[in-house]
This record gives sequence, C-alpha cells and structure tokens, in this order.
Amino acid sequence: MPRTFAALASTGAKVGGGPQHIRNYDGNLKWYTHQGEIDCLVSNENGAVVIKGEQLFSPDNSRNIQTLIYAVKEQEQLVATREIASEDFGKKITIKMQPACRVTAKFTCPELENTNDSVKLISFLLTSDEFSSKNSVHSIQYYKTEQMTFNALLIPGRYCIESPNVRTSNGNNFYSVGKYITVPKNQTNYDLGDFILKSKKRLNQ
Repeated sequence: MPRTFAALASTGAKVGGGPQHIRNYDGNLKWYTHQGEIDCLVSNENGAVVIKGEQLFSPDNSRNIQTLIYAVKEQEQLVATREIASEDFGKKITIKMQPACRVTAKFTCPELENTNDSVKLISFLLTSDEFSSKNSVHSIQYYKTEQMTFNALLIPGRYCIESPNVRTSNGNNFYSVGKYITVPKNQTNYDLGDFILKSKKRLNQ
C-alpha cells in the first residue's frame, strides 16, 4: 500500500500537520516534518494535495498512531482540522473547511518590569480539547513570537496555550503558567486582551 494520503480540502488551502506540528512564526505558517521544516502544501484547483506518509510519521511510529491534519485559507478565514492514523495510508481523506475566528492577544510580563531584562521570544504548543484525552494530546500549532502577540485562525472550541517558554534578552528562560481559551461561535474576530506571563519554574538565571 502506498505511504501517501490524498487529502481533499479547498482550492488554495495551506495543508500540513503531524506530530511535528504546523509552526506559526508571528503569523507565518511553516510545516515541520520528520524531514525538516518546509512550506505548507497548497491544494490544487481541485482542492487536492498528496501528503507523503513520512512527512507525518516516522518509521518508528506504531501503525495505529494518530495525528492531525490542519488546513487553512487565511483570506477567507476557513480552517479544518482532521484526525488521521497511519492505517489510512492509500486512502482519500476529505477535510471539511469551516468558518474560523481570528484570535488575538498581547503578551505582557509584569515580573520583568522595572528590571534590566525584557522578553525576547515566546514559544508554546496550542492544543485542542476536541483532539485530546488522558492518553493523547494533539497540538494544533507550535507558536513562536518575537512581537509579544498571538494571532491565529481557529474554529470554535476550547483550546489551551500550554505553558509558554519565555526567553529573555539577558539569556534567562522560564516557563509561564498556561491558559485555557474558548473560541466562540459565529464570530470572525476575538481578542483575548492581555496574556500575563507568570513564571512557574525557572530554568536558569
């Protein structure tokens, strides 16, 4: 059986996924595969893309392991997330695009105010309750920002910004307390306001 997936989404959609995540660098989407970081695939005029199995799973993965496919049309604000397994090799997979909400936030760090240090880089996993359980947590995106902002297109549901890793200009690192967010239905934009970074574990000083 060929180790490929034929995914049907919407014409011009960016498609990627897998355990290595869609990577969102201040709004610029990349796809980190087992073969390295590449541009997301773009579906053709028929809305189709062919995804190689090795881009989603490593040779060491179990045959019943599951992962996520993520597709987005940014201008139209359409998103799709679909769970697949390695047993789906050789099958045609339909990815249903849905209206998405642009979720924004601004990171602040009161702990570093009135010091000679400042936040340089923030990175974290964005996970979804829909695709998480006690035994399995699938990330929607790996997010990274130097601009102290969050900007992502998400379909309605409950998500978690998992313990952001904060790097400071003086070379310090700490993990911040994470946060659950609920993306409302029937909204095109949703501003979370200030996301306050609060250290919970110092890695080095």
